[in-house]
Amino acid sequence: MNKGGIKRILVALDASEANHSALQAAALLASQLQAELQALFVEDINLLRLAELPFAREMMFGSREGRRITLTNMERQIQAQASRLRQLVAATAQQARIKAEFKVLRGQISSELLLAAQQMDLLILGKNAQLLQQNLRLGKVAQEVLAAVNCNVMLLQYGAHIERPVAVLFDGSEASQRALLLGMQLAHGDHDHLTVIYPATDPEQQAALQQQVTTITQPVGIEPGQMQLASNSYSALLQSLATCKGRILIVESGSEVLNPESVKSLIQQSPVPVIVMR
Repeated sequence: MNKGGIKRILVALDASEANHSALQAAALLASQLQAELQALFVEDINLLRLAELPFAREMMFGSREGRRITLTNMERQIQAQASRLRQLVAATAQQARIKAEFKVLRGQISSELLLAAQQMDLLILGKNAQLLQQNLRLGKVAQEVLAAVNCNVMLLQYGAHIERPVAVLFDGSEASQRALLLGMQLAHGDHDHLTVIYPATDPEQQAALQQQVTTITQPVGIEPGQMQLASNSYSALLQSLATCKGRILIVESGSEVLNPESVKSLIQQSPVPVIVMR
């Protein structure tokens, strides 16, 4: 039984070289969680509209005028990208011994992702549309999706992998309980290497949260490491993450520690993949 509630995973693919790591992460999670995997490539309608304009040019190195972009050529390039991605998904699924569906849609990228994510439990996408560059900015698509998506979402940088130890921010809410259950699943097989991070609070509330965690983890024989934030801020959470050497972080959206803007800052600054539970 999938106690973490992740049964259907959607991974967003694009034309960049970052697809391999994103797809690998999705396949690993699908295998660990025994979840269905769907890979989605959205044909950007804006690019096709651009190709219809008479002044559209593709600038080439050493050329002042550039090369004329035509709708026919753009369609051909997009179809070739979709074909390569289909093969990549098939090869990755075979290697991971999972079943994966590849789907192609056409439209506004963020809108199509949000629609597709309505039927999913977890959406995986990159921090930035141009994932070949390591930077701390969230791309436009990632920002739009993160602000509006109604399912759990994982954001990762180009080259990132799903690794352990696992760190979970726990404040006792229903969403943080689901985050803890997911963290327990991901930590399984690595000596249950799991760290629970608590918000900065008074000793009485801290003891109550620890007891709640014990009630959840003890029946399955897990004794997680425990830390408390120095302050309820994303910067303090990142410091705790570095201290416990966490390689993946699971948090909830809208907690007393992380408001939406803090979640965005956390994701931008985090060196490891972040899963945001809804």
